[in-house]
Amino acid sequence: MKGMALALTAVMIVGLTALHADDKKDDTKAKLVGTWEPTSGDAPKGSTLVFTKEGKLSINIEAEGKKLSIEGTFEVDGQSLKTTLKGPDGKERKETMKIKSLTDKELVTVDEKGKEDTFKKQEKK
Repeated sequence: MKGMALALTAVMIVGLTALHADDKKDDTKAKLVGTWEPTSGDAPKGSTLVFTKEGKLSINIEAEGKKLSIEGTFEVDGQSLKTTLKGPDGKERKETMKIKSLTDKELVTVDEKGKEDTFKKQEKK
């Protein structure tokens, strides 16, 4: 059950958003493309979020010696990023979060309950 709770937490963490201007929408999506690791918040250390340029999202969680992968999609809409993820139970979950800040190296999100999470982007190898 604890693994399921971690998976659901990861789903909530994932919400990301774009910058204010519509013409920045593609720039924001481009900045999101890559692999992100949590540095603060509820996601377990060693977990990753992977965003692709095609709008796909993969959450990889390692906790209690178990690995879990959740697949889905994301869409940038103004200052919001809407995610649709299929949980381990097969049910789709949709969530929208706001980006507090986004740089080439750091992402800070705020969920619908006001919870803040910070991620750092992994460097390409």
